[in-house]
Amino acid sequence: MAKPNLTVTLEPIIAGKATYLPLGAATSDGQPQAEIVLRLHIINNESNRVTVTGISISFPQSRTPVSMKQIDTYNNMNLFGGADTYWSNGFVYLDPINKKDQWPNMVFLNFTPTRVTVSLTCKNGNTGTNYSEPYTVTQDLTPHKSPTSEESYLFPYSISDLRSMEYFTASALHRTGNGGRKGTQIFAHDIGIVGFNSELQKWSDTLTDSSSKNEDYRIWDKPVRAIAGGDVRDWRDTVDDNTVLHKFPDKPSGAPDNWTSGNYIKIRTSRRFSTGSTVSEITVFCHLKKGSIPNSLKQLGAVVNAGDIIGHVGNSGHTTGPHTHIECTDSSNALRPLPFHDAWIVDYNKIISTNTDGMWVRLLGQGVPKDSVAVWPNSEKPYVDPLPRPPVVEGTWQTVRTGHRLIYLRSSRILDWEPASGHYRIWDYDENATNSNPLKWPPVTQGTWATIKTGHELVFISPIDKMLDWEPATGHWRLWNYDHNASGNMNPLSGPYDQASSSNGLLGPGRIVVAITYFLLIWEPSSGHWDLVLYKTSPPFPDVELFSGDHAEGTWKSIRTGHRIIDLGRAPFENDKPRVLDWEEQSGHYRIFRFDNNAIDTNASPLTGPVVMSGIWEDRAGHSLVHFGGNRVLDWEPASGHYKIWNYDRR
Repeated sequence: MAKPNLTVTLEPIIAGKATYLPLGAATSDGQPQAEIVLRLHIINNESNRVTVTGISISFPQSRTPVSMKQIDTYNNMNLFGGADTYWSNGFVYLDPINKKDQWPNMVFLNFTPTRVTVSLTCKNGNTGTNYSEPYTVTQDLTPHKSPTSEESYLFPYSISDLRSMEYFTASALHRTGNGGRKGTQIFAHDIGIVGFNSELQKWSDTLTDSSSKNEDYRIWDKPVRAIAGGDVRDWRDTVDDNTVLHKFPDKPSGAPDNWTSGNYIKIRTSRRFSTGSTVSEITVFCHLKKGSIPNSLKQLGAVVNAGDIIGHVGNSGHTTGPHTHIECTDSSNALRPLPFHDAWIVDYNKIISTNTDGMWVRLLGQGVPKDSVAVWPNSEKPYVDPLPRPPVVEGTWQTVRTGHRLIYLRSSRILDWEPASGHYRIWDYDENATNSNPLKWPPVTQGTWATIKTGHELVFISPIDKMLDWEPATGHWRLWNYDHNASGNMNPLSGPYDQASSSNGLLGPGRIVVAITYFLLIWEPSSGHWDLVLYKTSPPFPDVELFSGDHAEGTWKSIRTGHRIIDLGRAPFENDKPRVLDWEEQSGHYRIFRFDNNAIDTNASPLTGPVVMSGIWEDRAGHSLVHFGGNRVLDWEPASGHYKIWNYDRR
């Protein structure tokens, strides 16, 4: 006998070509892959039985076919005459009797495939005689395109629902089931949230060490969102959430066949092409929280827009804990991949251990990788908190509170100034303190300024050891020499050097001055207008012209009232480009920019894009942030005196 008389068709298939899922790499220097999952519909055209004994998958770019293991998982490979069956390359057990040694039959390639050949070796089921030739089917391969204008889907969550140092997590390996012979769940995802536990120094899907209640899980009750526009095809919203965790529940008495899905909603997404054909896919979101599907969606054909909340994460159905199961099929229930767009991924174990600033990978029509990754569902590049926990030191100051200003001088000296009284103290700052007050008692020097009081602003200009003292109400300014060696009751500010020169109209009401290396940034929050001045210095000091040097100006649209600008200094590996923090206290939103030393030459904004990182701090309203030199940032709450000093992660 040559080859068996079979008919074998493949899915997923669109426009006559089989499709595969391109996978994003877990890091920017990692290897992207192609995931090949095929559903075979096998029809026996003979009158005698045909038994399929082996299946292999091969590609033109590789001479070695991939042999599938344990192909008769569902005891359906012995076909009587005229019978048909389905097979798909999902997970199998190498020890099926004891359900041990799980093995992925999915094919992951490190190259882009263009064609696929599936070979079936068979024997005559009546006589046991092997066919001398395999049955083969060859199909062109192409990346899968979803029926949306982007040809891919949104990730079903929003970053607005994440806490600090939390990420969604997903993997291309759906280990809890194939979805039967047709393999509808092989491309599925079980999605959760992980967060970094700084005390235990590990990632965890729970908020504490406890995992006995649904509420312990970070993902519990998070809004689930539509991955594309479409219409509702089916739903269920009345199943109680499981309260016993870490074990699969038994099937409830009288439950329907699809009870394992728990509460779910099915949404159809369609796209009509210029050829006149329409392609549709149906996505199902399972294990939703009881009663969380909006009433407006509980009707056949209800319209859904991309990003709409369609339910909340629950623990209903055949689950061991809160998560969302999402899978996609076509209208005939044939499996479909899930490529995503506007999402970023990275191996979450790299987030803490290495510099991830450039390691995130953007998904633009790719799926998540084989191994579990952190997922950031947003078009903008994700961020890592630049002030990572734990703080270097924290405590409470009894005398450094509301009404005080703290200014970093240089060489680990801190000016503590109380404008209302004019009283000042200069502290030695112990940058190595971890369990004690970093401002070492007694102060190096202290006293009271008679003329530097309320209504004045002080800006220390480190490269020239001078203090700018100016009055916003009048624009009047003075430049003092700073004496680093002052001690006891000696006044550390001597002079003034210059109090007559004009500021060329740059200083005045509503302005803020920030010293950044050899530049003065003068900013008016109400209008967003900024001026940048390169102040002139010529030895021997103090021959200084502050406001008559080269100058650039412009207007920021997004850095205005309510924002604060803080110089974070520079480091050699940044090519001498300082970092500048733009922080909006009330919303907690922050951005870190590189400062462009050439901005005056180009008359462009000195805060250059792209943003180094951005994010939201949830708990810093009412705080003051002060750069304490090097990589240290003071986070101080004047009302209580509580302080934390963070190690700023420049990476």
